[in-house]
Amino acid sequence: MGAVIQTEAERPLDGSDLTDSLSEVKKLRAMCANFVEEERQRAEDQAELERRRPSGKVQIIYENYTDCFNLKDGSISVKTVDEEYCLTDIMPGCTLELIEMTPQDRIAQEVLGIPTPFIEKSPQKDSCWEHLYTYEDGISPKSYWLLAFQDAATLEADLLATKKRMEAMGGGDDVSTVCTCTNGQACSAANKDNCKDWNNRFQVAMKYKAWLSSSIAPSNNHDRYGGVVAE
Repeated sequence: MGAVIQTEAERPLDGSDLTDSLSEVKKLRAMCANFVEEERQRAEDQAELERRRPSGKVQIIYENYTDCFNLKDGSISVKTVDEEYCLTDIMPGCTLELIEMTPQDRIAQEVLGIPTPFIEKSPQKDSCWEHLYTYEDGISPKSYWLLAFQDAATLEADLLATKKRMEAMGGGDDVSTVCTCTNGQACSAANKDNCKDWNNRFQVAMKYKAWLSSSIAPSNNHDRYGGVVAE
């Protein structure tokens, strides 16, 4: 936005450079409205991040099961959840994965080409889901949904399809010093440490990408405020 203000400040105060003053007014008002809306959304996103806590109670949902589990330092043991729901007893050898939305919403999102990666697991044999969060006391615990893959081939196909969508929306192996999601490009794995909301990076990127393409179309190198778009 600063670049746009600087450009406008350098123009004649009497508007003598304008050939269509009404179009200019519409353009500036659209920029102001979009800027106000984006700042409102940024403030809302920041408030959401500040509400998150790495320890507390989380709800893990599997079909009709909706038990709460203890979250500590952003981590929950896969074994703990499995022992409660007995899924590997019913489906020996199955693989358990965790997502942040209902399976139905995940399917709908994938149909639109928006990938929904599984919550990351630690590499140890007795693995844990990592980078989870819940909310402070007085607010309902965060909910996660559990998926059970009995067939390894089905899981592999799911992972491959999600990976392709992630590659299409993400930044490859690019490294940036800032979170690029708000420029409409999901942070890459190489830029994970700078991402403000890693688990939801694709949803955030899609939201901001829609804004960047609205009202005033950005150029290849600049967003609608004159800011440089992350490559």
